[in-house]
Amino acid sequence: MYGRLISILFSSKIVSVVKESIHNEKSDNNEKEINDLKAFKQVKEFFPILRIKVFEDEISILILINTIIDTLRRFAMKSIRKGDKSIRELLDYMVLQECNLKYM
Repeated sequence: MYGRLISILFSSKIVSVVKESIHNEKSDNNEKEINDLKAFKQVKEFFPILRIKVFEDEISILILINTIIDTLRRFAMKSIRKGDKSIRELLDYMVLQECNLKYM
């Protein structure tokens, strides 16, 4: 029971760290978002390796975590459909509308 709780917390922490890092990236086309289900599936695939690496040194764990983060950046991105607005676009639109309301 505690093992499942630890794995869920570990997965959610890694996914949130990757989301934050992608959100804070400075790039021309910063419309990238992570699909949560894809990300959790990708992290879950690394659990057997993580069980082995826990009993090794810290460097091997850090290398594995960096590998997980790189994998999420490559394979857990949301697909963007034409015509559909992403959450980021909707939030930007709402902030813009809120700024306009202040001046009315």
